[in-house]
Amino acid sequence: MKGFDCAREEAGMLYRVVRTDDAIFIYVQSMVCPQWERIKKSGYRCTRMQDITALLEKLQRDTVLRFSLLACPTKKVKGDGKNSQRVLLRGTEERLDWLRREGEKHGFVLLEAHEAAKEQKLSGKKASGEFYLSGVPFEGVLQIINEAAFQDAFKQGIGPEKAYGFGMLMLSRGQP
Repeated sequence: MKGFDCAREEAGMLYRVVRTDDAIFIYVQSMVCPQWERIKKSGYRCTRMQDITALLEKLQRDTVLRFSLLACPTKKVKGDGKNSQRVLLRGTEERLDWLRREGEKHGFVLLEAHEAAKEQKLSGKKASGEFYLSGVPFEGVLQIINEAAFQDAFKQGIGPEKAYGFGMLMLSRGQP
């Protein structure tokens, strides 16, 4: 967030951390141009920036795309009192059903989808105490059925916990 002068939601910022054997990559997408020179002191470097405006215009109805998504598929469970809490869906079929429902909401249908790897665990501390999150990496092929809804999903992310690196829809061309 050091690259931005505003809050994550205001910047429309999504990110995803991808670890390989050799390096850690952080993919960042935002609707506000970041000031990456600010992060050089922290030892990070920006290797490439790209304006996604042209990409958004290509996200038209009937377009077929490969996707990768690290999501936190949850359901709300009624808790004590008025508050409910989010609970991670446990079964693969239940999580794929969640992804299908998200697709309907966000203007796409799944042509092919699977869990790409085991859950990715994240823990940390915030003012209210420690937290633990699990993310599920999905991959597959989708088809856009509502371009406005899909473009919004691409810009805003899918599912909860976007502040923790979940929800960024990574897309590529390619035949199923």
